[in-house]
Amino acid sequence: MDLRELFLSCRSGNLKKIKYLVEQKEVDLNVRDRWDSTPLYYACLCGHVELAEYLLDNGALCEAQTFDGERILYGALTNEIRNKLRNYKVLSSRVVVRDEYEEFLRKLLDLGELSDFTFNIQGESIAIHRFILAARSPYFWEAFKGKWSSKRTVKLQNKLVDLTAFKSIIQYLYSGRLNTLLDEVDECMRLAMQCRLPSLKDRLEEARKRSIAFAETKPGTKIKVLTLESKEFLEEVQRDLSQLAKQAMPSELNVKHSFTEIPSPLLNLVDVCFVVDDHQFLCHKAAFVGRSEYFRALFRDHFRETSRTDVCDKAIKQTEGMEGRSEIDLMTLRDVTPEVFAQVVSYVYSNCVQLSAENVYELLNIGELYLMPGLKKLCANFLISVIDSESVISLIKVSRTYNLPRIEVFCNEFIAKNVEEMIDSEHFHQLIIDDAYEVKGRQEMDSIAIIDDVRYHIDLLHQNSHEAHEKHKMIDRLLTNLNLEA
Repeated sequence: MDLRELFLSCRSGNLKKIKYLVEQKEVDLNVRDRWDSTPLYYACLCGHVELAEYLLDNGALCEAQTFDGERILYGALTNEIRNKLRNYKVLSSRVVVRDEYEEFLRKLLDLGELSDFTFNIQGESIAIHRFILAARSPYFWEAFKGKWSSKRTVKLQNKLVDLTAFKSIIQYLYSGRLNTLLDEVDECMRLAMQCRLPSLKDRLEEARKRSIAFAETKPGTKIKVLTLESKEFLEEVQRDLSQLAKQAMPSELNVKHSFTEIPSPLLNLVDVCFVVDDHQFLCHKAAFVGRSEYFRALFRDHFRETSRTDVCDKAIKQTEGMEGRSEIDLMTLRDVTPEVFAQVVSYVYSNCVQLSAENVYELLNIGELYLMPGLKKLCANFLISVIDSESVISLIKVSRTYNLPRIEVFCNEFIAKNVEEMIDSEHFHQLIIDDAYEVKGRQEMDSIAIIDDVRYHIDLLHQNSHEAHEKHKMIDRLLTNLNLEA
């Protein structure tokens, strides 16, 4: 429903609605409809200048000389919009508003923190994490298990390996996103086949044909950069990295999962063993550091719970005789159950958790403790999906306790839609009273937070209709009964 409203509002130019969807409901501005078009495309196509500027300011992509960028420019209704797009900094360089998981993957590659392998190619060093490449490519999986198992640096001396294309392939393996010059597509396709990524080769070929065909039929367009990016590609990254979560799980722990099966785990790439109630989880420090400031601090020497000489018995047994085995640190965690930590491991690698009414609050607590905002957000999404008249008030309190304002937005919307049902709720009455007296030295006409929010959603939902008027009157009567004014 939110995405439908997003596209309709971009066509009609409803900036107020767009701001609500972006700032309160956190919709993705680079989502595509069945015609492969984005919200920014429709805003420009329909001539909504102010709306287009807002979308660009909040992370909508429009990159110069790419298929999408040129399509948006060509389809813009007026020259005013075209000029704004051309002059806008986003066309040349943009710090994109990214999903937390995508940002983790990007930083893992760009910063190279705790990298454990280096490629030297044409005088340039590229630091990578072996566990990422092994999980994403059969070629690298075999190389790190075989010919490169005892190495930490490899010099690629083959002159046929193009540096720019190699960087693009590494970018794709980490993030599921690939940027390259149109002239470099053949080199990228050749490397994709060498890395045994046939689907990537097909996608590159298809994207190049589409870009060339578009440029040929639209005079004045110049496409020099090819970008591959989609929700499907990111989901492939998640599926591949879920192999590492499966590998990490103790065999004796019966955990429900939907992980991809792997032929043989690469335990020689593991560098940390978490012990939770005698269950051992074989993991990678870089993944946990990238997803949690708590674990970043925990791995620093002055926060360490054990010395570097501690080694995980399970890992010793399973990696015995392997060349290039990493030294494995042992770390005991005493503030979490094995079942909950199994879900944390799944979250770290694949951004997926198996949530239920039984475990969601445990995971929310651990997300708060481990400083994992992404995990808290997944819990929030689950709680939003189960809002009803019985839970809505308690969920507003959860929202405020854990600083998850998005839950409260949906709760306020639920109350606005169901004022007739909620008006007699004693829990609702108490929340109103509590909010009223949150303001020290409150005057009679001071606003009440929950009332302001519900009124706002009533107006947003009903647009000053008779139904909106009736709901406001019901709230007025309730406030009178509670001896409050707002």
